[in-house]
Amino acid sequence: MKKSLLAVLFAAALVAPAFAATAQKPEVTKQAKQETKKCSKIDIVGKIGVTLNPQVKSRTDTVNYELGDNVKNSFMIGVEGLYKFDEKISAGIGINYIFAANFDTNFDYIFEGKSDPKFAIGFTNIYATIKPKLSDSIYAIAQIGYGIPNFTHVTFSTKGWDVNSGGIYGGLGAGIEYKSFIFEALYSMNSANIKCTAFSDDGIDYVFRYSTLSFNIGYKFSL
Repeated sequence: MKKSLLAVLFAAALVAPAFAATAQKPEVTKQAKQETKKCSKIDIVGKIGVTLNPQVKSRTDTVNYELGDNVKNSFMIGVEGLYKFDEKISAGIGINYIFAANFDTNFDYIFEGKSDPKFAIGFTNIYATIKPKLSDSIYAIAQIGYGIPNFTHVTFSTKGWDVNSGGIYGGLGAGIEYKSFIFEALYSMNSANIKCTAFSDDGIDYVFRYSTLSFNIGYKFSL
């Protein structure tokens, strides 16, 4: 009887450490995952969006001029690289492409009743961004950078509209993060310099502004 009892105790002594190691393994794995998550400092965010109710305005050296109206809605695709300084703030760089959208111009008085020429305008924006967290899932957005315009003639055959250069791009908004998905609302504005020589040999310089409200959805990858 004593030998049997000793054998059982000996077997228990051998098996107990194995069970203890098995019981601790999930905790170690969970802890390792948490540490890995804490060590992830870089996020890559890809997103797509729709631009709603774009506005086109311009001015010359002497007067503000409504160059066009009835601007069509458009789409945006973009990607950002963000560095997390801590749990409350991230910053980085990004690039987005706003597809060119058609708009009507106000040149009836020049074309004597003929249909106004139509143009299309879009932008490629390269920018720096900062995203401070307002809560565990809500964050603010600020962007500043340079926009390269994509300006094309749609129905206007006469040459004489040239984009001299791009201009400042800026955006303000807010977003919500759910797991790895992001949902954003962003108000942004682009500027560009456009020269028109279609109606004057000397040409007219326009400072061109494009503003829009966009709603974006995206996915975040942590590195």
